Amino acid sequence: MKKIVCEMCCSNDVIKDGEFYVCQACGTKYTVESARSLLKDIGTLDIKGKVEIDSSNQVESLTAMANNALSLNNYKDALNYIEKILAIDPQNYNALFLKGKAINGIYTLKDKYNAFSYALQCVPSEKESALIEDITSHLVAFYSSLLDECAKEYNTDVIVDRQRVEYERAVENISNPFNTDILKEKIKLDKGEVLNPFFKKTLDFAKKEGERSIQTIKKVIKKNESLWCNPCAIESKNIEIIFAFLDGIIKYTTDLAIKVDAIELYVDFSKDACKLKYYRGANIYTSFLDDRIIENIEKNATLYKNQITSLKKELDNKRKESTKKYWKEHSEEKKALEEKLVSLEEELNNIKPSIQKSINEIKNVANGEMKTAAQLFIDESMEKIKNLSLEKSKLGIFKGKRKAEIDKEIEALRREIEKTRPNITKQKVELQNEIRSSNPDFIKFDKLNEEIKNINEELTKDR
Repeated sequence: MKKIVCEMCCSNDVIKDGEFYVCQACGTKYTVESARSLLKDIGTLDIKGKVEIDSSNQVESLTAMANNALSLNNYKDALNYIEKILAIDPQNYNALFLKGKAINGIYTLKDKYNAFSYALQCVPSEKESALIEDITSHLVAFYSSLLDECAKEYNTDVIVDRQRVEYERAVENISNPFNTDILKEKIKLDKGEVLNPFFKKTLDFAKKEGERSIQTIKKVIKKNESLWCNPCAIESKNIEIIFAFLDGIIKYTTDLAIKVDAIELYVDFSKDACKLKYYRGANIYTSFLDDRIIENIEKNATLYKNQITSLKKELDNKRKESTKKYWKEHSEEKKALEEKLVSLEEELNNIKPSIQKSINEIKNVANGEMKTAAQLFIDESMEKIKNLSLEKSKLGIFKGKRKAEIDKEIEALRREIEKTRPNITKQKVELQNEIRSSNPDFIKFDKLNEEIKNINEELTKDR
């Protein structure tokens, strides 16, 4: 007896559907011509006793197709292949992991966590650590992509309801990473080398969005708008979320520098956010944030302020100790850099006399002793204004026409001064560059200074 055998998953459950033959196991479609070439002689077997069916080839083929679909961001097809694997082997931990990866929407995050949790329950003990690393890396990348989407949505001034819901769901999950019991138990949050880059990205996002929301509300307050407008309601909710972000970073990060930055940002934002109020009429002002939230923010800000000095000291000592340890292990490299530094400084001192005059001229340009054309014009105009004002003060009561002419002249001069003022900095730079280019030793001087600066940074940077 001949049957069509799928070349992708080796299943013989293939039926005709319209113009194609479709494999019911993996969904692969074949034309009539292709299907004929797949006909194989199955035969009639007289089987007695217990029969075990080896489906390993089918699972292997379905897994390959699921991985291929995931690589193309085709999550629907990937889930279809994965469900077929789980129908064959419900405790296939690799399929459960792939299912967690394939569940990519904000509205189905609970299913993603559940898939990963079940995978961790099913995985053999010798393969658990590798799976934990894979899950952690995927979640960090996934949260980072949510952050990118949030930032993209916030490019507009007014957020529509759909964006708001998606944003809040994203934040809820980013603020509370690994929020199922088994994930918390298995995936330790002290894996700083994996999580800290994500926390750094979250901190950058929080800084940008927090500043934008606070400034948006301040603009409304400045215009004396009394209505609790929709943009302000959205931005107030955003500020609450940003504080939740910062709390999460401070709680979970193992990178002391990120923690210090997050605390400083939290304290800085709290000064502005807790003072934002809108006018309700009858001389009544109400906070944009809920009183309970303000109380919590102020409480945390006070707690963090008390910690910041000791944390900064700890961070500074840690950096110094780390740098000291590094150079102890790389003493030859340090010695070479220090010798190079001494040599460069000696060379720099040797050419200083030849460029001292040029250095003095550059300083004079910077402090205004050497005037640019723009400065000279402004000085002359100010002198003219002074003389015109003096002339006007001496005119009698019947010289109204001349007084009006003087006022016009003074106003015209002031307009010219304001137009000229921005040119001062530009002309100073141009004049300093001209002085530099007139002395060939300056090129060498600048190059030596740059090398000295780079060596000093190399010797003192964090390790």
